[in-house]
Amino acid sequence: MIPNRFIPPINLDLISSTVITETVGGVVDITITMIDSITAFNAVTSDGLQANSNTVSHRDKIAGIVLTNIAAGFSGSCRIEGEVFNPAWTWTAGDKIYLNGTSLSTTSPSTGFTQRLAIAKDTFTIILKPNPSIRI
Repeated sequence: MIPNRFIPPINLDLISSTVITETVGGVVDITITMIDSITAFNAVTSDGLQANSNTVSHRDKIAGIVLTNIAAGFSGSCRIEGEVFNPAWTWTAGDKIYLNGTSLSTTSPSTGFTQRLAIAKDTFTIILKPNPSIRI
């Protein structure tokens, strides 16, 4: 059972085969079927596309971050809230992390829309808790 708390503003009815699970520590994952192929640790929209801050139609549709590579037409786990660990990251604790184009970045985009997705806990870990998006 998911306790009452803020969950990012996505319409879960838009996600095919949605299964919501919660694991230890307040982590919330969903299973999402992808339209695009996407590599691990990238942001995805609620309709299964690779998220892109330059694409205004993706605004308010960011579902979260996929945890593994997922091929188009297949389902996989998408973290919508909680910690995400990636040993390839090089964040500084406290960094604000935005979607900038199709990448996670400490730089807010200058076109499309801006949305802070997470804050860095340490070098390899972010705490995913998206803010509302703002159209630029």
